[in-house]
Amino acid sequence: MKRMFLCCALSACGVAMAGPGAFAPQPSGFEGDPLLGADGRLRVAPDGSNIIPLGPDRWYRSDWYRQTGNGKAQRSQWFDDEGRLLHASTGGIRYGDRLEGSDVLWKVELRDAQGHYLGTGLADVQGKVHFPPMREAGDWMVIASDRMAWQGRDGGARIFSLDGREVLHIDAQEIWVGGPFADRKVYVICGDYEMAPCRVQDEKGAVLLSAIFDEARPADDDGWWLRQLDTWARVDAAGTRVDRALYQGVARWPRYRSSVRFDRAADRPLEMNRHANGLESDAPERGWLLQDGRFVALPASATGSMMDYCPGRWLLRAEGEVDSIIDAQGTVVAQARSLGSNDHPQFPWRLRNAYAGVGAAILDCDGRVLFEQADVVDYRATDAGVLCTLAGERSPRLWIGGDLRPHLMPAGLHRKTTSLHPCWCWAMTKATRTSTTRSRGRSWRHPSARSKS
Repeated sequence: MKRMFLCCALSACGVAMAGPGAFAPQPSGFEGDPLLGADGRLRVAPDGSNIIPLGPDRWYRSDWYRQTGNGKAQRSQWFDDEGRLLHASTGGIRYGDRLEGSDVLWKVELRDAQGHYLGTGLADVQGKVHFPPMREAGDWMVIASDRMAWQGRDGGARIFSLDGREVLHIDAQEIWVGGPFADRKVYVICGDYEMAPCRVQDEKGAVLLSAIFDEARPADDDGWWLRQLDTWARVDAAGTRVDRALYQGVARWPRYRSSVRFDRAADRPLEMNRHANGLESDAPERGWLLQDGRFVALPASATGSMMDYCPGRWLLRAEGEVDSIIDAQGTVVAQARSLGSNDHPQFPWRLRNAYAGVGAAILDCDGRVLFEQADVVDYRATDAGVLCTLAGERSPRLWIGGDLRPHLMPAGLHRKTTSLHPCWCWAMTKATRTSTTRSRGRSWRHPSARSKS
């Protein structure tokens, strides 16, 4: 009861949380934030600066927004949930967004002890800066498990190994089109004007292939897939065609050379039609160019447009109600009624809302039903689970955690947003642990007690 009261009080005044172990409320009338333990005891006294959560058991305080002067230099401090000072440094660090694709690095802005701006870098939750800060406009990105890149907005790029060593510099007058690839530390670099040649280059500067093409992807036997406009062909390591077949992909603007991007869509198979003899009169064979360089033909039954479904799974929309779920090898792994579905940001789930006569459900990446209940009409993803709205109600009242067990709030209580306070989740789980099997005549069953659809 005390913990529920404390959580409600903190929620009322605004609170930052890194986990259930500590809180940084932002009460009015105080200069700066205190750090409080879950028991309500003061761990770090306010000193005029904000305290920011960086992750479990990690907090950060900085004088970034204070003006230097009067002989007082900027400082940065890191604490754990107990309020212990773990690290302190002169100079300022301002944490921005977490680096996409990394579990340990954040994008940061840096200043020295005198307040001079140093640039944008990458730091961990301990404040260690792993790569040299960049002063020009651009962005950091993860491009491989052991490679980072800085890509300038005015062109050019710098590639680094994880130890901070620069392994490749691409000039601003060139376009970084692709690479590095899973099994080859090579890069596709093109000129930025029409009909300029492209090359495949390794990190030592050796040019492996140079020709007029617009894009290159690895094929097996050290060969390559080369694209000109919308047509692909297979070549060997020296750039010589290995067969007569041509593959027509998505239509492109003339000399389209996309600057490299690393996101979820980058793992999507490239759809194309194979012409066995390289002639338009050939019967086209629909298939995918996979990330490992293989072309696989899709089953004739797999029709419709391709959509992202889950990591390593894609959906081929059919004209009827049943769609095909295809894996990364081009194999149909399941059929699913997936109208109106959305992915979950944390769990390998698809959330299907009631739509066009299809009931709401939580599905796995193979299309199997994990949770389904007739009275649930809407699912909303949160970081820790799913909020559900019952039929005839306007706001979510049912909570489903990562274990897929339902917890029903009493009638009259609901959540208006999908942002869940961890204490609220804890209190709800405790309060409903023994009363979620039935409420107001509704019966809830765990998926294990029900046959799968």
